[in-house]
Amino acid sequence: MKKKSMLFIKPKVQIWLASITLLFIILLNTSCDPLIYTDIKKGRVGICQLPEYVGDTVRISGVYSGFEEYWRLSDHRCPSLKIELDISAFETLPKTIDKAFTDAYDNYVNSSLLLDVKGVFSQGGSNGYGHLGSNNAEFRVIEFVSVKKVKSL
Repeated sequence: MKKKSMLFIKPKVQIWLASITLLFIILLNTSCDPLIYTDIKKGRVGICQLPEYVGDTVRISGVYSGFEEYWRLSDHRCPSLKIELDISAFETLPKTIDKAFTDAYDNYVNSSLLLDVKGVFSQGGSNGYGHLGSNNAEFRVIEFVSVKKVKSL
């Protein structure tokens, strides 16, 4: 009788182990901080360092929240930085993105948006940005990577 090797693993199990290993590697390399900005050429910077990238095209992931006309992207670690989101470059928004914004605005008491977008950061407008100049910086979106409605804290 031929002895089976203990190292032999069935092909289905090999695929399963490879999938789990790949998923684990992806999770290790993914940031858990939703307020991270990525400049493709410069690497990752936090929202509080974003003023160092005025005029640069960057990728931004963060929570966009507010009430009535006062919406902004902000970070509790630098509360004085209040960022207006400018989506005027889009004549019309894709239906799913438009629906997410509409749902969040209609339910602002308990809804925010988790955004992953590319655009250009600016700061220093003499009249501020947004409704009644309530924000002191602006992010002009040039591409939506993803938009997801989330519950506000």
